[in-house]
Amino acid sequence: MNLAELRKKIAREGGDPDEVVVSTREEDFDSWGYNVVPQPDGTYIIKTGDGRDGWNTVKENIGSPTPRAFRSEDEFCDWIWKRIQSSKVSPDLIIVRTPEEEEQERLKDEENYQRILARFEAARAARTAEAATEEKE
Repeated sequence: MNLAELRKKIAREGGDPDEVVVSTREEDFDSWGYNVVPQPDGTYIIKTGDGRDGWNTVKENIGSPTPRAFRSEDEFCDWIWKRIQSSKVSPDLIIVRTPEEEEQERLKDEENYQRILARFEAARAARTAEAATEEKE
């Protein structure tokens, strides 16, 4: 698969190709997605965005100092596509709630918030009372 085909597959899956495969031109690199870097020997390396305006180079193995070299556009496109597919959430792990369940969850969260707020207010009142007692002494 070439880069154009990969971008089409990503779009068909509902993704934004511009956020997944950013560029093969360094001046267009982004800190999100996959940045493909052509090497002088004809191979490619991939730099993934670290989310903080920087990049991590894809390595041969976890912990390896050696960058993984892809021999062709097909190879790096296949690798990226496999990564996208393997990162999808299993439908079994997606929680779908009815509106009633959502409301129950919201009420439970509100109760927890109010309980925490009450404890905070009680602690603050106790500290204020303690400070007032110390001032009188």
